[in-house]
Amino acid sequence: MPVVKRMMLSLGVLLCASMVIVPNSFSADVADPLVGAESKQSKELAKQAADTTKETPQGTDACKDSQEPKPEPSAKMLLADGTVMSRINEGLYKLESGTVLVYERKPMKIQTPHCEIDINARSAVLISAEPEVTDTLDLYDWRYGGVKVSVGTRTKPLSPGDEIAMVAASSPEAAQHLVLKDGLNRRKMKVVSLGNNQFAVASQFSLVDAMLKRPLVSQLKSSQDKDDRATYEQIVKTAAALYMSNSGEPYTVHE
Repeated sequence: MPVVKRMMLSLGVLLCASMVIVPNSFSADVADPLVGAESKQSKELAKQAADTTKETPQGTDACKDSQEPKPEPSAKMLLADGTVMSRINEGLYKLESGTVLVYERKPMKIQTPHCEIDINARSAVLISAEPEVTDTLDLYDWRYGGVKVSVGTRTKPLSPGDEIAMVAASSPEAAQHLVLKDGLNRRKMKVVSLGNNQFAVASQFSLVDAMLKRPLVSQLKSSQDKDDRATYEQIVKTAAALYMSNSGEPYTVHE
């Protein structure tokens, strides 16, 4: 049996065990990926997750508030090798390049070369910043709008399983290629021009793929830290809920 199918079966078992009741559909298409309207389904999913999972205690990842580009001790983050990130002040960080997985109990804001990401408490977000792309993946959150991506005066609230990438490219096709090169399967992809060769690329990504292919997410599973493991378990539950609530609609957009 293929790995993804085995994962889907496992997700179904986890869903039943946790008694998560999911809606018939999860999110609707919008014309502009930077203009989001709150959906009843997304609010219900967030409420169900909050009712079935206990809040985990705040972590104590060690790092220094000095010249080293690392977060302060209260922040729960995993940084990929080579990531350049610095603390500006309490709750505000700057991601210059690389990838960070944030799963913090306190609200925080992360600035990148292309956009700004607001992350509410009790959310898990995977952010990658490159010279041409800043990609934000909502792994889970506890209420609609718990994760927001802003460019200037335009803001896009995300729901679990949503992705938005801010891309500098010569064409919509080039922008889409830059997003798809990471190998994740997606669906409902839209590319919108923001002018001056800037694009917003919005989609729904496969959380199962993210668990299998993104090393920082996999690292949570093997961690000895109870907060890390609890975060991974919540991502698994969210993946199961999303898979069931969308009636198994396939993730078919890929390179």
